[in-house]
Amino acid sequence: MEKVTLQAEPRKAVGSKVSRTVRANGRLPAIIYGHGETPEPISLAAHEVDVALAHGARMLDVRLGSETKPYLIKEVQ
Repeated sequence: MEKVTLQAEPRKAVGSKVSRTVRANGRLPAIIYGHGETPEPISLAAHEVDVALAHGARMLDVRLGSETKPYLIKEVQ
């Protein structure tokens, strides 16, 4: 499987109502965690995530702004 890079957008607000709005716009709400870093709420293109998961991706490169980091998918709800 080739490496998958997804473009993320930061989210300022969190919660159920905000998450429903994000999903209604075709995006997937997510939280990225890093060792020693503050958890950061983001949104990803839902279709791109679905395709990556369907092809067996468990590691994703996430581009947030000008920075790209690898992340392991811990849980899908």
